[in-house]
Amino acid sequence: MLYGSDYPLTGILPLISPAAFAKAGLLSEDAVEPLLALQEYHPFRFDFVLKRSLAWQGKRFADSVFATRPFFTRQSS
Repeated sequence: MLYGSDYPLTGILPLISPAAFAKAGLLSEDAVEPLLALQEYHPFRFDFVLKRSLAWQGKRFADSVFATRPFFTRQSS
């Protein structure tokens, strides 16, 4: 997952609610309070942790989605 210059939408406090994700069954209730604290402290990290924490019926984003180092270190042809 790579970011451009746009501010992550999840960093806009009124728009994204960890509690709503938990209520919808996409996020553990235990994750709500730490995410709320992180959302106010560092929106980019909040966005990253939120996306790593979301799950639906036991399925999550693959870890490889969050591994961007190869994108930046690959050699150009």
